[in-house]
Amino acid sequence: MKGTVLQARSGHFVVMQETGEKIEASARKKTMLASGRKSPVVVGDWVELAFHKDDSATIEKIYPRKNSIQRGSENRKGKLHTIVANVDSALLVFAADKPRSRIQAIDRYIVTAEYQHAEVFLVFNKWDRL
Repeated sequence: MKGTVLQARSGHFVVMQETGEKIEASARKKTMLASGRKSPVVVGDWVELAFHKDDSATIEKIYPRKNSIQRGSENRKGKLHTIVANVDSALLVFAADKPRSRIQAIDRYIVTAEYQHAEVFLVFNKWDRL
């Protein structure tokens, strides 16, 4: 059964099935290695699940990504780390005051999202403190 990864933590995933039901799953090492990616399974990935007799589920296949948002890797210079995949829209939330958001950071996030053809929505909180 196909699903979308909603949460990813240390090899454990929460996947929403096509039926709308959420299920916890793990990924087979073979599947992770076969992807050839530094971040094999991330939030937003479309995956194929296999169910077992003990009611557990494993991710058997990772489908190709439509797009992804990446950042530089902390440990490996020149390498990219995928944060999220298959992004349709981005809700960017910034503080209007204390701490005041840097215009350069806002611009960078907008450009990154638009480069991946994601619809961008900007939200400024703490507006009442200005």
